Amino acid sequence: MPLRRLSHLALVARSAFAARATLVTLAALVGLAALVALAALVGPADLVPVATAEAGPAANAAANAAADAAANAAADAAADSVLGLGDNHAGDRGNRRNRGNRGPTADPAGQRLSIERFATESVVGPEDFAIEPSGDLVCGTADGRILRVRVTDGRSEELAQTGGYPLGLAFDRHGNLLIADAHRGLLSLDEHRGLQSPAQGREFPNLGEDPGLPTPAPGGEVRALVTEEGGAALHFTNGVAIGASGAVYFSDSSRRHGPEAVHREALDAQPSGRLLRYDPATGAVDRLLDGLFFANGVAVDPEERFVLVAETFAYRVTRYWLQGAQAGRSEAFVEDLPGLPDGISYNGAGVYWLALFAPRSRLLDALAHWPSVRRLLAWLPASLLPAPERHGRVLGLDIEGRVVHDLRDPAGTYAPISSARQVGPWLYLGSLTESGIGRAALPAPEKESN
Repeated sequence: MPLRRLSHLALVARSAFAARATLVTLAALVGLAALVALAALVGPADLVPVATAEAGPAANAAANAAADAAANAAADAAADSVLGLGDNHAGDRGNRRNRGNRGPTADPAGQRLSIERFATESVVGPEDFAIEPSGDLVCGTADGRILRVRVTDGRSEELAQTGGYPLGLAFDRHGNLLIADAHRGLLSLDEHRGLQSPAQGREFPNLGEDPGLPTPAPGGEVRALVTEEGGAALHFTNGVAIGASGAVYFSDSSRRHGPEAVHREALDAQPSGRLLRYDPATGAVDRLLDGLFFANGVAVDPEERFVLVAETFAYRVTRYWLQGAQAGRSEAFVEDLPGLPDGISYNGAGVYWLALFAPRSRLLDALAHWPSVRRLLAWLPASLLPAPERHGRVLGLDIEGRVVHDLRDPAGTYAPISSARQVGPWLYLGSLTESGIGRAALPAPEKESN
């Protein structure tokens, strides 16, 4: 047989083999898509029933307790496998000494979160916001704008355009607005353009902030502070918080996937998030933790003894000690959470507010022991995967990570919730996708009985 014909037959055979492999792969992906659809029909692992007039309080409490018990059992199983790996922090291997506080169990029914929204026409996708001394908000939007929003009437004005995707926000002690921009890194909206200080004697509604902090005026310059660390570019800058010393703590959610491929980060089970510290005086950047399961919201202890970072796909918040005998070590602050932790903020009065983006997913929990299947699923288009359940939930944690508030909106009036910040008796809520800013009155503290 002529050599040319043999070459042609070999080429045809290779093409047929490649086509067959492609068909097998497509069939596998279709099968996985069917599995995803089935899991979506089953629903989230922790969708708690709402108490109704038809069912008595005792019956509802029992049902909710059973649901939380089942979710916690699933959480334990997941924590012992892919989702709960805890010793993969660079510079911290083997230093995780004990399990942290568990998610909410004492109050299975929770407290009803009644949410209203404002500034719906001008604000879309306000993932986070910072509080001005006046009590007004500064937020980012999905199209890159930085807006000041008046809480009295919802009117807004544009302060700047980052040219990226602004997520976490925080004021430093000089009045500069620090911006964690998913695409551009750690940015600063500088305050050299003229300050608008609050009126003397005005009541300052934002607990824990400095009433002397200047208010930004329009027209400021946005400049990049940090775009890389250790030679590795920031891939998904997310949360930011300022310590009492002026140090800036921020998160880089993933080294491998950006905002357009969060589902792949969730399913790949190859944690690559970082917790970083920036020194404004020297420009130095330190890596505090590495190998985090999607490093997200960041908050600092008021005395800067430790910093907290939410690990979204591990269902936990991790504490990294900055001072004392435990300095340089990390541990779980709260874990086995009933949902995906996102933004976290301190209210200045002993409570950290933790937004849960969505309830736990039965799919992620069920596949915790099957990393290869998860990685195959990661290659499916995001449109074929179940959307997050619309279920608003915010937890209040005390200084030791114990749950002291469990606020829920099962109807998903404003969901998903990505951040929660307290201003006086109000809790303001951010969202990656919703229009407007959410607002809910906090439950009045219970009076002590004589």
